[in-house]
Amino acid sequence: MIKYFQNNKQTYTSIIVMAFPIIVQGLVFELQSLTDKAFLGNIDSLYISVMGACQIPFNTTLDCLAALSIGITIIVSQMHGVSQEKEILDTVKSSIFYSSIISFCIFVLWFAFSAYIFKLLSVDKNIVGYCISYVRICSIYFLFLGIDLSLQAMLQGIGDTKPIMYSGLTKVFLNVFLAWVLILGNMGFPSLGVKGAAIAAATANVLSSLMLVTYCFIIKRKTFGFRNGKIISFRFSPYKATIRLGLPTGLEFLLWDISNLIMVKFLNKTGYMATTIYTLTFLCIEGFVYTIFFGISKAALTLQGNRIGQDDAKGAKKILNASIVMGAILVIFSLIVFILFSRQILGVFTNDEKIIDESIPYLIFAGVILLPKSINVIVGSGIRAYGDTKWMLYTQIIGSVIVSSGSYVLINVVGLNLAAVYITCLADETIRASINCFHYYKGKVNRFDVSRLKEEVSV
Repeated sequence: MIKYFQNNKQTYTSIIVMAFPIIVQGLVFELQSLTDKAFLGNIDSLYISVMGACQIPFNTTLDCLAALSIGITIIVSQMHGVSQEKEILDTVKSSIFYSSIISFCIFVLWFAFSAYIFKLLSVDKNIVGYCISYVRICSIYFLFLGIDLSLQAMLQGIGDTKPIMYSGLTKVFLNVFLAWVLILGNMGFPSLGVKGAAIAAATANVLSSLMLVTYCFIIKRKTFGFRNGKIISFRFSPYKATIRLGLPTGLEFLLWDISNLIMVKFLNKTGYMATTIYTLTFLCIEGFVYTIFFGISKAALTLQGNRIGQDDAKGAKKILNASIVMGAILVIFSLIVFILFSRQILGVFTNDEKIIDESIPYLIFAGVILLPKSINVIVGSGIRAYGDTKWMLYTQIIGSVIVSSGSYVLINVVGLNLAAVYITCLADETIRASINCFHYYKGKVNRFDVSRLKEEVSV
């Protein structure tokens, strides 16, 4: 084992160097959300259910737009591998314009129609008012999200991930401070509860976006080619190439989120206690670990994209193998921590002993689910690095059927309630991880050639 790591030291080092800023950026985002839940949960455990009920559908729309930007990362990483800088710039400028249009439409959706959305999701009447107030304030971030995601995708694709980390650190520190002030009512401010959490999150997100804008358009404008104020392009052809790769991923993420929304809809009917436990174990604690191996997968995508652009399939596979090992080590360590310190971890978010007692077995179950989930996520990044995003959409369709039908039967027919969620998630992640591994390692992946990308972007 030691000899294996010594022989692959350079591969692991390159992944860690690339992944570290991405992981930090992701962790600070999770810490931002966890801080809000911890502050609110210690005021009233009802607020944890509020955050789960409104953040799940809200983040669904955010994730879909973020998934579209993966197309940019794939294009930029492959083109950067063969130094096609002009085509990179054309792609990013076009994406800034068209992604901003899409994000504006999502802003309108949440600001104007949030009440109808939560009614459709059968959100408990005791918390629906809080949910509407939260998402209307947080939706302001969508006005900046198109340009934010385009710049992040560009920076990730060329391997310049430190600015993403710095903006993320600024976001979390600002959010924690503002949440402390506005949720708890410190420094002479009134305690605003859920509304205070929304104001803190929206403010931190917007200022973080402005940091990336300043870095790319002012500090590094000559390096990246944003000269003379030309930061957008109305040409659709470069964005069309992005959509071709990003749309299947966007639909994949949307299907995953919709199937989980259906599952949560079933769960909401059993009462807000089940939603509270699910939010604590899955959205809070499990999500923290997920963020780390998701960062590893994003770094693997970029590094593999560079190798694939250079026709080095062997080097790309070597990176993927190392990423899977890193993910497995992380998950096993996390599961041990969950088993040994579950009560202490849950106690950070609530002082309700009943909720803690009922959450402990589900937290350990969530840790078990993380192993197939990490393999599925990391291997999926390897498939996407080739530009084979349609395959991931196909397997997600299978997963959505498993989650939606399985949760319905186990909750509404068998009567398992909360346990049904964890059983269906384990089945989904295990089956899709197996299918995706077979597809990748049997050489079935279809490559979207970088020369074809150049032709499309240049049209």
